Amino acid sequence: MDTEHLEAVLRVADLDQAREQIIFVHQMLNDEAKKEGSRAIFPQAYAEAWQAFRDKATIETARALLIVAPQVLQAFEEACPGHQLHDTRKFLKDQGVG
Repeated sequence: MDTEHLEAVLRVADLDQAREQIIFVHQMLNDEAKKEGSRAIFPQAYAEAWQAFRDKATIETARALLIVAPQVLQAFEEACPGHQLHDTRKFLKDQGVG
């Protein structure tokens, strides 16, 4: 993982928005598993890091989550100013819609 890129993303990302995005992905995974008569299962290290970030979205908890699950970096990148998803959500929130 490119530490410099990771730190740059964490400095500007809307951590609450990244958390919402990860929750959305978890819901999709759970829904898909439910259709197959199962449930989504996550590794213990991921679950612990996710719960810490979910409960208190800080740069430190985000960094810990990304150490065990670098694949979620995309959620943080999408929560950065200038990314279409971030800007759309910010606009809707500013308008009282989101």
